[in-house]
Amino acid sequence: MAKKKSPILEAVHETATGLHKAGLMYQTTLREFDSLCLSEIEPLEPKQIKEIRESLPKARQRL
Repeated sequence: MAKKKSPILEAVHETATGLHKAGLMYQTTLREFDSLCLSEIEPLEPKQIKEIRESLPKARQRL
């Protein structure tokens, strides 16, 4: 399930990105902000992976 972004978190992340681009924030600090915005990864069983792959159009499967 995708994590909903709060408007505050979006604003903080946008500010952090701007500070990094301006050279005022280290890349490692920006990565910490990025990690707050990522959704959790749910492990998949091999059968689930196969079902996902088979449900994709053939052109997408080659990627």
